[in-house]
Amino acid sequence: MKTQDDISIFIDNNVWDLFFKFNVDLSSFFPKHFKFYIPIVVKYESEQFPSGKDNLDALKAYIDSQEKNVNEDVYFMSDTDGTYPRGGGWDSGVFTSAVEAEALAYFTERYPLRDKRRPDLITFPDEGDIYLAVKSIWHPVLTFDQKPPFTDEKCKFVIFLPQELKEKTEAQMRDYIIQEIEAKIA
Repeated sequence: MKTQDDISIFIDNNVWDLFFKFNVDLSSFFPKHFKFYIPIVVKYESEQFPSGKDNLDALKAYIDSQEKNVNEDVYFMSDTDGTYPRGGGWDSGVFTSAVEAEALAYFTERYPLRDKRRPDLITFPDEGDIYLAVKSIWHPVLTFDQKPPFTDEKCKFVIFLPQELKEKTEAQMRDYIIQEIEAKIA
């Protein structure tokens, strides 16, 4: 019996709110062939949530509990310096293909990074979105953000989740996401 090929699905930071609301266990909630990924820069976004707010502390704890079910996506040997490197060193990360490097250059040029709102922040505004936009050329990306760079014509596999999804039942949310992913890759 042939098993279904794995599907790499990238999640934007804003999708954690939805998964948290339903206490989704990514290891068992979706079909086994769904493999979830998060670019390291997007991971840094959740690490910079302010502490001391009950709702954010609970969300951070949930995200931490799901880390084992989400693969960290990082490019090998690109910007490995500092406390929060954008790339991985030996035994860490994937090689960047020429096509991915071109896509990253395209999105970075077309949607330049703005200054950080505060010097203590880890990421620049929309920095994670640029990495996700690159991934959306080949892989499904789940996000609530209907804005550039996700609206760029190169972002073929972006799945814009409607805000109303937060008001659906757990089963409706699950079915909707599965249906949208399967439609994108068909």
